[in-house]
Amino acid sequence: MKRYERYLIKETLIGILLALLLVVALDALLAFIAELGDVGRGEYGVGAAMRFIVLTLPHRLLDLLPMAVLLGSLMSLGRLAAGSELIALRSAGVSRASITRALLKLGMVLVVIALLIGEYIVPMSEQQARNGRAVAQSSGALHKSKHGVWVRDGRAFVHIRDFYADGKLGKVTRYEFNKQGQLQSAVSARSAKYNGEEWYLFGVERSLVRESIVVSQSEMAERWSLLLDPELLSVVATGPRFLSAWDLGKYILYLRANGLATQRYELALWNKLISPLSLLVMLFFVVPFVLGPLRDVGAGKRMVMGLLFGLAFYLLNRTYYQMGQLYNFNPLFSALFPSLLVLAVTMVVLKRTR
Repeated sequence: MKRYERYLIKETLIGILLALLLVVALDALLAFIAELGDVGRGEYGVGAAMRFIVLTLPHRLLDLLPMAVLLGSLMSLGRLAAGSELIALRSAGVSRASITRALLKLGMVLVVIALLIGEYIVPMSEQQARNGRAVAQSSGALHKSKHGVWVRDGRAFVHIRDFYADGKLGKVTRYEFNKQGQLQSAVSARSAKYNGEEWYLFGVERSLVRESIVVSQSEMAERWSLLLDPELLSVVATGPRFLSAWDLGKYILYLRANGLATQRYELALWNKLISPLSLLVMLFFVVPFVLGPLRDVGAGKRMVMGLLFGLAFYLLNRTYYQMGQLYNFNPLFSALFPSLLVLAVTMVVLKRTR
């Protein structure tokens, strides 16, 4: 690697890290303030809220990384351009393409890091965060593991294996014990759905323990007044965008095998695989600006423009992700569209600054 490449990468990386620290800290602070609204629910206190925010930092970092890359690189390279350092490089024979290649080398490293964080760190930390919050808010009556969720209801224990995107529960089992801790009955349901007041269970199989015999009964449907507080569903269920690509792939195959809709999970999978590539788009986006219109702009204006562009991309990405779920857009196109749009704008600006 040439000396000027190392210099550009170092300066750009410093700017990106500073910008990342700024935007993640601001986002975490706003999230903590919002989380304070749930403090006092069950055993959920300020300490538990702080722990939740800390554990969700990895996914916040990934969500805001494109904005930080844009803002940090725009500030760092803009400062070099304003100080005529980039002009000196161009005068020494370093082409715009060479500068772009140096930045893309840094971008490739960031892409790999983002993929690793999204695949290994985010699923684990997000599950711990949501599990801890759910247990605290339920005063210890709820426990989540990789095999599902356990809920205590007096002397009864309910196990829920699957959480679906539409709020439906799959494979629900309730075990009831007497005061001596002996099993009295076991009720298993194929699925459960909340109607706003109570739970409806479908495909119910009941086993009653009577001294030395077990009596089995079947019901098409049954109502339960208490199964799980619906407000805790959003806390307990890990959303598809927080799952690893491997788990998403396995779950998509499972849904297809059972004839269930996969759109939501396919979109999450493509978004997880493609989102890190937006880091390269952000770095590419900066080049025509720092070598063109923004070269002589002050640091304050560059920061404002970087924040505006970064925020616009973040909102576009999140909005189009939700629209893709709502209107069943093609998952691959939904994941690619924001980056393709920015890339198209970059190419137009690049043409005008040659």
